Amino acid sequence: MSNQKKHLTIPIRITLLAILIGVLIKILNWSPLLADSIIFFGFTTISILYAIRFSKKETKGSIAYIKMVLVLFWSLNGIFTILHLPYGEVFQVVSLIAFLFWAAMEGTSYFVNKESQKNSSGYLLWNSIMIIGAFSIVMGALFNFLNWDYAIHLFVLGVSAVTLYILRDVFAGKQESAEEK
Repeated sequence: MSNQKKHLTIPIRITLLAILIGVLIKILNWSPLLADSIIFFGFTTISILYAIRFSKKETKGSIAYIKMVLVLFWSLNGIFTILHLPYGEVFQVVSLIAFLFWAAMEGTSYFVNKESQKNSSGYLLWNSIMIIGAFSIVMGALFNFLNWDYAIHLFVLGVSAVTLYILRDVFAGKQESAEEK
């Protein structure tokens, strides 16, 4: 992985939070129109922000192009789904193929943060929260498809855990960069 400065990291993470909150509002059926608006805004914003981030990259290798295709087609799939437009499956398939290429080429090394490879209990706790959150989202979705009890509870737990993880990451990132200066 290169040591280039990544542009717009915090706005992209905040946009991901907006998408998660929109999905949560939609799943809980609080205000479908508001949820669709938040999700649409999130997908549109993330595609624009990532395009700007991509354009500011000094050196662009094959991984950078694969990530750009992945983010762009994932966003377009979300936009087409929210707007109920046809052929959204095409974007879903292309984003899946791009994800598989990314996983094969870069894999889990993307998630290894060299600065935080401390085996501290706090680091392990936050990673556990993220794993529990992702697992709860998947299980909540499966429970919902099967019309089982506690689907919404699991989904809310998962989205809350992932949101907490991302918020902590955003604010810890701001604090660490301020300490470096």
